[in-house]
Amino acid sequence: TATNGLSGKQMFEHSSVGYYDAVLMDLRMPLMDGYETTCAIRKMEREDAVKVPIIAMTADTFEEDIRKCQEAGMNAHIAKPIQPNLLYETLYHCIFKKWKNAFPIILCMGKAFLIATFVYKALCTIFHCYNKKLLTVCGHED
Repeated sequence: TATNGLSGKQMFEHSSVGYYDAVLMDLRMPLMDGYETTCAIRKMEREDAVKVPIIAMTADTFEEDIRKCQEAGMNAHIAKPIQPNLLYETLYHCIFKKWKNAFPIILCMGKAFLIATFVYKALCTIFHCYNKKLLTVCGHED
């Protein structure tokens, strides 16, 4: 888990190609916001930078906010408070069914949102069972 946009960008940049299967992106973070972080990842000269699903999770839910996420290169948008079933469905479709543009639909978690322990544990279990890696970029420290 990255605690801000800059560290999220650096974690992706220094990982091996294909290491992450999805990125959950917060929009409001220190150092680099979710839009800047997504743009920076998408501009990287590596094969997975344009392919990895980036999913926005935010309280910003106006059409303009969703459009900005899409323009920044995110694949999906989910509004807070997060509905676990929608999160699971979006991750499934983005990773296994390879949705290119899931809009309008979900992680960077902001200071105002902490994902419930059972949801986090369920995500970890799902990703572990399928040998998948998830990068969480959020604006808080655990």
